[in-house]
Formats: sequence, structure tokens, C-alpha cells
Amino acid sequence: MVRASFASLVTALACTVLHAGCDTVVVETAISYDDRFPDTVIDVYRPPERLASGAAVLTIHGGGWRDGSDRTSMAAAAERLALAGYVAINVEYRRVPGGEFPRAVQDCLCALAFVRQHAASWQIDPARIAGFGYSAGGHLVSMLGTAADDPAVAPDCAAGTTGPLAAVASGAGIAGGNNGVALAALQRTVGTPLAAEAFSRLYRVNLTTGAATEIGQGIAGAALRGLAIRTGP
Repeated sequence: MVRASFASLVTALACTVLHAGCDTVVVETAISYDDRFPDTVIDVYRPPERLASGAAVLTIHGGGWRDGSDRTSMAAAAERLALAGYVAINVEYRRVPGGEFPRAVQDCLCALAFVRQHAASWQIDPARIAGFGYSAGGHLVSMLGTAADDPAVAPDCAAGTTGPLAAVASGAGIAGGNNGVALAALQRTVGTPLAAEAFSRLYRVNLTTGAATEIGQGIAGAALRGLAIRTGP
């Protein structure tokens, strides 16, 4: 259950200062977005005040959706995004075993809903939240951009459901179940043929009129810069 006073939680968190002076990035660690599970936490990287744009980026790590990988692999990227003026939200999620599809997608959607609910606490415009992920994380941010309204992955957490990301930057992300990804990793994550069909829904992405834009690595930075200066999604 979401805590009654989120402001008091943030106040109680220990903050780590990564840079001194005018380029200070403050990190609030291990904020629970779903109290039912130990892995469902986020770290929030707040940009230097002079650089703050109101835009935010969810960073989601890869690792084959399985235990042995965690959000620390995206910490440096989250810090760089904060130094560029974004609030970076580094997301942890349930991994296999225990995080089989659709649980990891549900967790990331729950994290997005939680961030939007508490956007004012971090001076975030809830309409200007993008996602950046690599490998399995690329798949997860892409699902947040294209399948937020899909009942197959709807979260059941206290934060509820939410709309799609405003933009997606997927590095080596998986857009379907038959694109050369290691079959053993995919089988561990998906489990059944029916789940595989839902997992592969990204084939429907329309790069012109779709709910989100999946961006190649080479232009991801430019796309995120565009998000920072826009006034809307």
C-alpha cells in the first residue's frame, strides 16, 4: 500500500550528493513504488536546480529479465541525465525467477504511475516523462510506450494504471519474440506460447502515428533533448 504521506518519506530518505557546487545531483534511494515486493523500488536523481527542465526519464536496466542484474548498471546513465537537466528515475523490477512475463512490465508501469502521482514532489511535468532502457530494459520501456493500455500487462498495484511514456529510447531492445534473442532467456521470461504472443505486441508499433516513438541509439540523445524543451508530450 502506498504510504499515507509521501512527503514525509522523501524527507526521511538519506540523500547522496554526487557533485559539489552548482552541479549538484541529489540521489534519493530505494523509494518503494509497490510495498508488496522488495525489488519494486526506484532511485531518483534530481538535477542541479539551475538546469532543471521539468522533464524526466525512466531508466530501466537490462540483463535478460533475470536475477543477477540490477539497476546499478544504469546508475551512471541516470547521473548523466540529471546533469543534463532531467529528473532521472532509475527503476528496479522483479526478475526471473519470480518476475516472469507480464510481471516485469507490470512493475515498470506501476513505477511510472507512482512517479506521475508524486510528480510535484520532484518538480516533474507528468506529461513529459520519457523512457531509456537497454536490452531487456529496451523491451520494457518500449512496452511502456506502446502497451500501457493493454489489459494483458495492466498493473494491480496501489498506484494503479497510467498512460504511455511521451518518448522511448530503446538500446538493443527486443521488439518481438522471434528476432534472434537467446531462446533460453526468452523462454524463462515468457513461459508459455500465449504469453509470447502478448510479449511480441511491439510489432504493431507505427513509427509515424503510434503511441510512442522507438528511437535508435544514435539519435536518442537528440530526442531526449527535444523532450526537455517541449511544453507537452
